[in-house]
Amino acid sequence: LFNRNNIIFYGYSIGSGPSVTLASLKQYPCKGLILHSAITSGLSTLFKDPISSKYDIFPNIDLI
Repeated sequence: LFNRNNIIFYGYSIGSGPSVTLASLKQYPCKGLILHSAITSGLSTLFKDPISSKYDIFPNIDLI
């Protein structure tokens, strides 16, 4: 089939959230991560100054 360690995640815009999340998990080993026009966090797309990242569904900036 395929080697799980050869997977490269690709995330574009809002899709960068799930890509960063998957790439940061130990259970999904990957070879790389490509981000295209990525967001820094889910809340930053809605609010200029997010109150707390603990409520953020995609805290990309904290996972990279």
